[in-house]
Order: sequence, then C-alpha cells, then structure tokens
Amino acid sequence: MERNSTPAPKRATSLTTKDDADILAAWASYNQAREIYDTTPDEGPYIMGVNAAQQAQIDIMEPAENLIGEAAPATLRGLEIQLWSMLVHSVNTQEAATLARTEQLEALQGHCDWIECHALNAIRAIRAMAAKEGGAK
Repeated sequence: MERNSTPAPKRATSLTTKDDADILAAWASYNQAREIYDTTPDEGPYIMGVNAAQQAQIDIMEPAENLIGEAAPATLRGLEIQLWSMLVHSVNTQEAATLARTEQLEALQGHCDWIECHALNAIRAIRAMAAKEGGAK
C-alpha cells in the first residue's frame, strides 16, 4: 500500500513542525525590555504616568505580551511561557512579578494566591511531561 501522507513522529499528539519560536522570541524580548524598564530611573516629564524611557520599553513589552497571550502553542515550552506571562500580571507585588518573569517556580510559591498556585502546579506538570519526553526545563 502506498502512503500519501507523512506519519507523525512517535508519541506525537498532532503532526506539526511548529516549534513556538515566535513565543520564545517574544518572551525573550519581553524579559529584556522589562529588565530595562525596571532599572530605568523614574524621572519626569511624565505622559500617562510613565516617562519616555519607560514608554519605549512598554512599546516593546505590549506586542510581545499580546503575541504570547494570543498564540496557540505547539510545544510544552510555549504553553509554559503562556502561564508565566499570565503569572507576571496576576501576582500582587513587583517582587513576585520578577520571580514569575524569571521563572523561579519554587520561590514564587510563597507569593501566590489560590489561582496562581494552580498555574504553578500546571507548570510543574508541564515540566514533568517535558522531562518524560526527554526535552526541557
């Protein structure tokens, strides 16, 4: 019998060659801009509560966050990044947001409420699945 399609790799849940490079790049871009934003002097003049240097970083962060939030991840790492991005905005302190942005799972545990703890458990599950597949963090 002749094949007319490409078989999926073993243990694949769907046939895809997408590697979530767009999500990974957006996360790296967001993190770099956020690091600069967090260390930018908070000096006026201000427009809508931020200065020009801060706004320049916001202009990088917002499209990156939008891409991450709207993407349909094809990998466990892409899915994990979506959860981290959500956590950055759902925790209550700047310290906790930095822990989320830098993916410090265990350190963040003490800074989260019920819903954030569920997200952290999902990240643990994703990492366990990735480890079983021989893949990742």
